[in-house]
Amino acid sequence: YVSITINQYELNTPKKSIKKPWSSVSLRSIEPISYSIVNLNHPLQGRKTDKIHSPKAVIDTIPYSRVFYYAYPGAIIMHRGIQYKVICMDDPPTTAIQQQQDGTDNLCINYNFRNVDLAAYAQPTKEKYMTRAL
Repeated sequence: YVSITINQYELNTPKKSIKKPWSSVSLRSIEPISYSIVNLNHPLQGRKTDKIHSPKAVIDTIPYSRVFYYAYPGAIIMHRGIQYKVICMDDPPTTAIQQQQDGTDNLCINYNFRNVDLAAYAQPTKEKYMTRAL
């Protein structure tokens, strides 16, 4: 066991090797939330915009902080030489103001990072242009 002291609390965790640790690390961003760009014309997606029906329909992943610059509804993005028009996207996570007992306000982000599965839905287009970041 390894004993680590964090903020005056002792945490005992057994040593454990992680198989394929690189699979859980993003090379593009350290943000815990990202948007998946989903191809609506993929057979397993079936033109549905309610959720991601198959990971095979995901063509790209964009960090949360950049998605509104590159993949907003109406944007034309290029992926592997094919142009896609973003049709719609999931609403971003909500935030709330939480008031403490002393009367001060704190901004609390009310979502679980592991369960956030956000998507921007796009379909191939024949447009002759691409949009640039806003």
